[in-house]
Amino acid sequence: NNNNTNNLFGNNNNNNNTNSLFGNNSNNTNNLFGNNNNNTNNLFGNNNNNSNNSNNNNKQLLVAAVDADPYMTSAFLPDTDDGNNSNNNNNNSNNNNNNNGADELDLPPQDKILEALLSSDKDSPLKNQVYSVIPKEKLKIFVYDLPTKFNHMIFIAHPSCETSAFGTEIHIHNQLLKSKYRTYNPEEAHLFYVPVYSACLVYRNFRHFPAYRRLIHDAIEHIIHNYPYWNRTRGQDHVWAFVHDYGGCLSWFDNLDTIYYKELRNSIFVSHLGDLDMGCFQTFKDVVIPPMSANPDVYRYGYGGAGQNMTRYPKSTFIHFRGTVKWYHHNDIPYLGIKRGYSKTYSKGIRALIKQLYSDDPLFSINEGSSPKYVEEVRRSVFCLCPRGFAAWSQRLFDSVMLGCIPVIIADNIELPFEHVVDYRKFSVKIDEKDIHMLREILMNIPESEIKKKQEYMKIAWKVFSWQRPSEEGDAFETLIGQLARKVRRLPPAGPESWV
Repeated sequence: NNNNTNNLFGNNNNNNNTNSLFGNNSNNTNNLFGNNNNNTNNLFGNNNNNSNNSNNNNKQLLVAAVDADPYMTSAFLPDTDDGNNSNNNNNNSNNNNNNNGADELDLPPQDKILEALLSSDKDSPLKNQVYSVIPKEKLKIFVYDLPTKFNHMIFIAHPSCETSAFGTEIHIHNQLLKSKYRTYNPEEAHLFYVPVYSACLVYRNFRHFPAYRRLIHDAIEHIIHNYPYWNRTRGQDHVWAFVHDYGGCLSWFDNLDTIYYKELRNSIFVSHLGDLDMGCFQTFKDVVIPPMSANPDVYRYGYGGAGQNMTRYPKSTFIHFRGTVKWYHHNDIPYLGIKRGYSKTYSKGIRALIKQLYSDDPLFSINEGSSPKYVEEVRRSVFCLCPRGFAAWSQRLFDSVMLGCIPVIIADNIELPFEHVVDYRKFSVKIDEKDIHMLREILMNIPESEIKKKQEYMKIAWKVFSWQRPSEEGDAFETLIGQLARKVRRLPPAGPESWV
């Protein structure tokens, strides 16, 4: 069109165009994402003689970062001169790089944000973290003081849960109660933590799953009827630890891809589950964490293999696996859809196939069941297989890293714990489930120099998977807090409200 005053998404060839959004034009006063010449205010556009345009590789990377993290705001876009502009921004009366809120949130200088986004320490398996809307050190978490039936009484009934893989829900609660991130004033809280020990209720008995559901239902009802904060955001600033196998799905009885209680769909889930194929895990709002190690010797002899006496504990096994290969249900459990006998879905048959293909291969050590020599076996191995079990995650991944055995992850379409800040490629191997038959060749073809690099990186990365008592900077709890800070949402809740 020609001589268009207001053009939205239009492609036009004209002069004297006052307002065009996404348009391609010349002599445009206000054009957003447009390609034009002599543009006064153009954001991300391609133009010449622009007094306020930052179209370069750095800005493109920032745009990609904003797209990847919906909670980054325009305050993260630098307003410094990038060298491609013919004029500076001193005379700009209409700056689209709005910094409103930057001072309010006390964010780092924008040039430092850009530097953090674009820099990379190639000598560390830990990635540079993108600044969150709420800096970690300023995060405030209110911990609900729930009736003891939701937590303490469950712990009294099942005390061994604390030292199991599912003890993370107890550890997180205890650390939050005495952490610097806790606030006693809910009005200043960014997040609200709901301390329900649901995994400890069922971790040794599948028959408790109906009680599991009632427990979550009662917790929601208690919060809604006794506090005003849930309804304020429809739960989107509330954090739940769902650390059983299927996380927020509560159990496989919930069809594996639904949240049993729809009221929870806005909340932040902290879980071991990072299965991207399941609807009860959403990477944009949830946080995947490592489980607790059920074996104290993993911590005692851990440190990623640092200090291991290679003379006393040489790497004598090339590829190791120990664990359940086929799961046998001893009883029918009708309300969970479980029938007595071997499970037809356990591990998607992957563990059974590994045993079938490699049990007689001298490079492999395939062992069923548990063993008091488990820690020693892992320490003596170069690669440790970590195939999925009932769920996609496996305790072996974290035991392997702690004990200096390169984990071989066999689970498709999974987000790993703290994957936004940990570069797993530097100390692990990940193999597609369909390539099990090529497992031997894949691992044999990894150069010895690369194996040694991965072993060295484990000596750095191990701590992020450890739950220290008390918590320490760089351990799993502190890393979790950093990830929760990234999940704070400033968006108003959306819902089925009506208006006129």
